[in-house]
Amino acid sequence: MDEEVRRHIDLNWVGHKTVTVAPLARRLAFDIICSVIFGQGVGPIREALAADFETMVKAMLSIPVNIPFTKFNKGLNASRRIRKVLRQIARDMEGALQQGYSSSADDFFTYMLVLRSKGTHSLTVEDIVDNAIVLLAAGYETSSVLITFLIRCLANEPDIFGKITDEQEEIARSKSPNEPLTWDDVSRMKYTWKVALEILRTISPIFGSFRTAIKDIEYQGYHIPKGWQSISLLRALCSNTDYQWYQDRIKKYGPVFKMSLFGSPTVLMAGPAANHFVFSNQDLIFTQTKAINTIIGRSILTLSGEELKQVRGALQGYLRPEMVTKYMRKMDEEVRRHIDLNWVGHKTVKVAPLAKRLTFDIICSVVFGQGIGPIREALATDFETLVQALLSLPVNIPFTKFNKGLSASRRIRKVLRQIAREREAALQQGHSSSADDFFTYMLVLRSEGTHSLTVEDIVDNAIVLLTAGYGNSAVLITFLLRYLANDPDILRKITEEQEEIASSRGPNEPLTWDDVSRMKYTWKVALETLRTVPPIFGSFRTAIKDIEYQGYHIPKGWKVFTAQSITHLDGNFFNDPVKFDPTRFDNQTSIPPYCFVPFGGGPRMCPGNEFARTETLVTMHYLVRQFRWKLCCKEEGYRKDPLPMPVLGLPIELETRSPP
Repeated sequence: MDEEVRRHIDLNWVGHKTVTVAPLARRLAFDIICSVIFGQGVGPIREALAADFETMVKAMLSIPVNIPFTKFNKGLNASRRIRKVLRQIARDMEGALQQGYSSSADDFFTYMLVLRSKGTHSLTVEDIVDNAIVLLAAGYETSSVLITFLIRCLANEPDIFGKITDEQEEIARSKSPNEPLTWDDVSRMKYTWKVALEILRTISPIFGSFRTAIKDIEYQGYHIPKGWQSISLLRALCSNTDYQWYQDRIKKYGPVFKMSLFGSPTVLMAGPAANHFVFSNQDLIFTQTKAINTIIGRSILTLSGEELKQVRGALQGYLRPEMVTKYMRKMDEEVRRHIDLNWVGHKTVKVAPLAKRLTFDIICSVVFGQGIGPIREALATDFETLVQALLSLPVNIPFTKFNKGLSASRRIRKVLRQIAREREAALQQGHSSSADDFFTYMLVLRSEGTHSLTVEDIVDNAIVLLTAGYGNSAVLITFLLRYLANDPDILRKITEEQEEIASSRGPNEPLTWDDVSRMKYTWKVALETLRTVPPIFGSFRTAIKDIEYQGYHIPKGWKVFTAQSITHLDGNFFNDPVKFDPTRFDNQTSIPPYCFVPFGGGPRMCPGNEFARTETLVTMHYLVRQFRWKLCCKEEGYRKDPLPMPVLGLPIELETRSPP
């Protein structure tokens, strides 16, 4: 250690008029660790390690996006090179030990290898290398910060500097000029260490301590639930094993536990009581990722208090059944046009992308008043890009999902803003009397004093409507067709119901609200689809103040998460839950409250549930009467990313059905 410090000062300080302390302190700390812990002296290996180590350290708290030129990517590559060097050093030490050439265990690798030979641990060489990197990282940063701020402090405190110098000179007088310092010498540096401790008090090298509870613990009357980091939940969602993930944890930890979700402390709750708590508690507000907040903006998802109440009331009014009845003709026209264009005359189709495009077109026509044309086509392309970015990492560099989604959002906003301005101008000039489209409806409400949203705010909420309706209804239609392909009896019953409704109408007469209300069996099948494959994997909320749930204290700012599938697939509430059985909805009052929550519940019921029900039933009316289909890939699975979707898009073989 003494040798490394002297060499470093001679090389980097002596003869220099000015120096930058921080990088020199980091290099000194690195060199000491290389020499003392790894037994690696001055030379090309140490220089290569130094350059790579600086890159690796910078990447440790970076966003884990492994694309070229990101900090994470550079750090990962540097880590691989460092590992290769340290692995070789460790192998050399291991070989020397085995051949009896090494008797000293001063360096870290030899020390750990000797301990392993004595049975003290069973770490592999790779494990030892990993722990060596931890030693290097910990010693490198902490010591260099302390040295840097010590020098900074002494530059401003000549009295303290004088006392330290007196202490060090006294120690030096007891030694010859080139004699290295000893442990006893360091033990006499009491005042110098007091100054160092004061530096550590005022500028701690480590900003905090982050721990995970492995069991329920108490602190000053607060109950802290057990939990762990939850990157495994995201993996489970992608592999469609999330229900088993929930069950394993509930069995081990109980129905309430803590985890980290999207980097935030989160309490997962399971069961009907938890669903009721989340959907009814006014102190829990919608939580969205940073990507959603940035891309979508000020909407019902991010508002709170009186603004949220106003916007939610407006959306509920716009999507209430009385309003949906007005949209029936447009909805019917869009479904017929879509089927004629994309299904009739085709031998095979992919259901998932077609279902998404159909729901998009319905929303554009009904909600925005935007018919077929170049504007709708431009919106469709950009909207698909926006949706894919909503749960991306918020890294705004070219070619990332987030960057593409942000750019698409700006273009969508520009189009919707123009539509909104045109509606506003028409209203002001008295040219518009209908409030069927969303923009006109919201502008009329604003003129009546119902809310005070700007045009930009209305555009943001329009994007939320588009996002919510687009994904959820598309998932339901896709999985309805998937189930019907495997169950001819259920398909026959749906067809009979739809044919009976059609027989009371003329060939081209559009469906009405009364017709949709008669599709009771079809909707039971849809409800069973929503039970087995809920479009939304969970409900994510933030506590706006300290709250209690069943004796658990949830601090302000913590997140609360519930998953629909936990109760949807629970045998205590649904007999033989893995069986697809629409008859379980013959008597919906027999299902315990808050066990079936595809649209939320209580005051947090999704305002668009009637809209989704109507467009789904209208679509099924025309599909089951015109086609029969077979799955092209019977073993095709699906994953949640975040919406559940068949991995291949559900390709099916179509056969035109003969009229009865």
